[in-house]
Amino acid sequence: MVSTPARWRSLLDHLSARPLSTGCVPAAVGARPNGQALTMAWTYILECADGSYYVGSTTHLEIRVSQHQRGEGAAYTRSRRPVRLAWAGEFQRIDEAFGFEKQVQRWGRAKRQALIDGRWGDLPGLARGRDLPPK
Repeated sequence: MVSTPARWRSLLDHLSARPLSTGCVPAAVGARPNGQALTMAWTYILECADGSYYVGSTTHLEIRVSQHQRGEGAAYTRSRRPVRLAWAGEFQRIDEAFGFEKQVQRWGRAKRQALIDGRWGDLPGLARGRDLPPK
């Protein structure tokens, strides 16, 4: 989905992302022209009890975070509870949220922390392999 720095910078500019430390926001917002509810998609980062981060995506953020908290989410978070929602970014389509999830999963801890903190300008400099000599 997001392969070049310009592409993901553009994507980040369009995210309505903000740190969420308590509570969750509703997943269904607005309506389609035909009157059906518009379900938004989310990429989210959980901070686990051991300090590690888990990255996922969903169309029902509040339900998914609750599942992780109860040990019904991913195997990774089951043994690392309690979890805390550290960041969530809203997308109009689930394939966009899933693509961004996969991208963030490849990021190192420092880059994930910059995203959580809203330090957009730091993200390009935190790219893995950025200091490697050209081939």
